[in-house]
Amino acid sequence: MQAAEQQQIILYINMVCTPFSIAGALYMIYSYFKASTKNFTSKLVFCLAISDMLISLVDLLEIFYPTTEDCTVIGFLRVTGIYSNMLWTTQILAVLYVQFVWEFAGVEKTFPYLVAANVLLSLAPNVLTLYDMNFGGPLYFTSNSGECFIGPQSSFMFVLIIPFSILLTASIFMTIKVYLVFKEMATSLGNIEYKSLFMYPAVLVLLDVPISVDYALQHQYFWLTAACLTMFKSIGLINALQFRRANNSKAKYAKET
Repeated sequence: MQAAEQQQIILYINMVCTPFSIAGALYMIYSYFKASTKNFTSKLVFCLAISDMLISLVDLLEIFYPTTEDCTVIGFLRVTGIYSNMLWTTQILAVLYVQFVWEFAGVEKTFPYLVAANVLLSLAPNVLTLYDMNFGGPLYFTSNSGECFIGPQSSFMFVLIIPFSILLTASIFMTIKVYLVFKEMATSLGNIEYKSLFMYPAVLVLLDVPISVDYALQHQYFWLTAACLTMFKSIGLINALQFRRANNSKAKYAKET
């Protein structure tokens, strides 16, 4: 398959999946503001939905402005969204790990610190890149495979691959540990709520594994790249489906008891 044909398929994937992802993220955000009570778990899901929305909005911008000469704004937003999403995945797992594996009470009090850490760490690569752009450093925002990101290509190892490898490894470890604990827990409304919260990062970790393999193989197999891209561009929809499933499970259990 020619490179031009591959780019056309990628464009179609973006055009089809992005609107559904935005709709899913909007549904989750709307549901949060509509809810009468906003507990700790709902705040975490809301923050995850915000990061989904940011990623999808950047994808939407690139549909309408595919040949943007200056990638600074779109690149800044994309890097922030990707980092924020992966960090929320890891942070939610960390909360569940501390609460149920370490059996440490009071994790609800950490929410402001989780938000602050997520914002600061998500902006850190962008701040470093902007500093280099203004003071003659090696980093800059550029278009890579039709998407704005941080360049040059050699910087991917330090900006993306290494940080995400660390986060993904930690997330896989915590996913297994939390799953084993939840497997033995008795069913209750509170446990259902936390088990539902667990499914968001668990599903995202499962999606991140093939995406990481695709990056490691440097997109050699286009069918794998297309499949990973479809999943990544649908991230808001995937989380919204899980959100709906979680609400149905809680409503069903409350009705039965």
